[in-house]
Amino acid sequence: MSGPYVYNPPTQTVEYRNSPYLAPFYHQPYSPFIPEISLSGSPYQAVGSLPPSPNPAASPLPGTAPFIPVPFPSTTDSLSPDPWNRTRRSSWNGGVVPPTPTFNTTYLQPPRYYHQRTRSDSGYSPFAAPATIWPDSPYVITTPEPVYQIHQFLNGENPRQDIIFDLSAPNFCPMRYFSENMTLPISAQDLDQPATHPPIYNMQIVCDRIPQWPITISWTQRAGHSTEALPIKVGDVLVAIWQTMQRRISQSYWATLDPRQEYAVSKAYTKRCKANPWMEMTIMNQGVKQVDFLHGKVYFKGLLRTGSAGFGTMKLITA
Repeated sequence: MSGPYVYNPPTQTVEYRNSPYLAPFYHQPYSPFIPEISLSGSPYQAVGSLPPSPNPAASPLPGTAPFIPVPFPSTTDSLSPDPWNRTRRSSWNGGVVPPTPTFNTTYLQPPRYYHQRTRSDSGYSPFAAPATIWPDSPYVITTPEPVYQIHQFLNGENPRQDIIFDLSAPNFCPMRYFSENMTLPISAQDLDQPATHPPIYNMQIVCDRIPQWPITISWTQRAGHSTEALPIKVGDVLVAIWQTMQRRISQSYWATLDPRQEYAVSKAYTKRCKANPWMEMTIMNQGVKQVDFLHGKVYFKGLLRTGSAGFGTMKLITA
């Protein structure tokens, strides 16, 4: 039976080679391939005139990380650097010239505040210090331009497929499609929503089929109502379009049409009258209307912006 195993450490010491990725580290990389080289003295100085080096350890190899002392407590060795020893900062009140800033700080100074005596009859002084105009600077945040948006019921770029609004109908009744056999009028809450964002107070709508009859929507003050202008709402736009299409044309304007236009308008007029058989005679007695000049394209499909700035002029889309 053999005896127990006894571990005997090797007699030759093994140098620990620290990794340069584990920074900070205390020991320098070890290289057994570079022999010690005794440098000859400088021809400009006498031999032995230089003091001995305070750090006789090996210098770091080229391409390796530099020597970084670890923040351990101070040792008794006077040559060991002490990372915890901090020198006192210089006080700028002691006559030392402060450092010159690398950038111009004139633009960063706030406006000078002028102390004013408050009035006893009001909480605030009517006179305020004038605001200074800041120069153009790449660090000044400029206010972005507003993002113009139109209500989803009026957006002609992406028209709603569930909105049914017949401009030739004898009554104003925009409908909303809910199921296969179910349509309901658009609620008053939806019609009372702002038409655009940001809100506007004047709008002009032009249709390419009838450019001679633009639609103008503007706020008009009425007796008994508030003097503050209200923004244009969805219902205001739809009502203005429907009322414009229901206007009858004059005999003088009918006389200016050529035979081809008379035939197209008469065909649309007859189709509109027969679409409501229970009140066909009543509609026929009202005569030709502006909606007949759409040539059967009487369904509202939204509005499009004609320019990139605001909603000043909109284009009416019908199908």
